[in-house]
Amino acid sequence: RSRSASLRGTMWRTFLGGRSFARSWGGWQQRTVQGRWLSFASPSEYSRVADAYLEAMQEALESSLEDHVPELEVNLADGVLNVILGDRGHWVINKQTPNQQIWWSSPKSGPKRFEYESDAWINTRDGQGLEELLREEMQEVVGVELPPLEEYL
Repeated sequence: RSRSASLRGTMWRTFLGGRSFARSWGGWQQRTVQGRWLSFASPSEYSRVADAYLEAMQEALESSLEDHVPELEVNLADGVLNVILGDRGHWVINKQTPNQQIWWSSPKSGPKRFEYESDAWINTRDGQGLEELLREEMQEVVGVELPPLEEYL
């Protein structure tokens, strides 16, 4: 019960349930109602990439900050990474599975949303990378330069 139509060289299929998919060079990609392309072909692929990234962030933060912040707490559970630096602030970085995004909440920069593009999590408004933002804020708040996250991936 699907119908297909060719539109400008792209094969479109509409399935029951109102979800649209398009065949492109990267395979089938789901399109949201708002017309925004999702970066992953499946929720499990998104979870695998996002979980690995959050775990890398956790490891980088713990190994880099433990000697500099005695009250450091870094906890990752159910896709939510809590980074507590005592009176310096509390950061929350979490998966947002329906949108295939990572959301950021910071006492320094406020809330932000990141989408996966070209092997990096990029801010949906200003184009800044999530890793860049994390490294900037930890340098500013703690005075410690975090190593590149790729060392932990």
